[in-house]
Amino acid sequence: MTTREELKHIVDFVPEDKLDAAIIAIEDLLEFSDEEQKALKEAMEGKNLIGPFYNAEEMMKAVLEGGDDDYD
Repeated sequence: MTTREELKHIVDFVPEDKLDAAIIAIEDLLEFSDEEQKALKEAMEGKNLIGPFYNAEEMMKAVLEGGDDDYD
């Protein structure tokens, strides 16, 4: 199991009342600005998504891979 897979597995066991804290901790590791964090939170809630991203996972993958060059 890769480290990323292990982290995904661990997240499944985070108690519901601790999920917000877990999200904040992980976002802090990503070092996004406040504006970026707000956009990420909205995307995770399914808000303000526009093509070509149909869910937050696709958006995050593109962001982390730098796949947004066509949209600058």
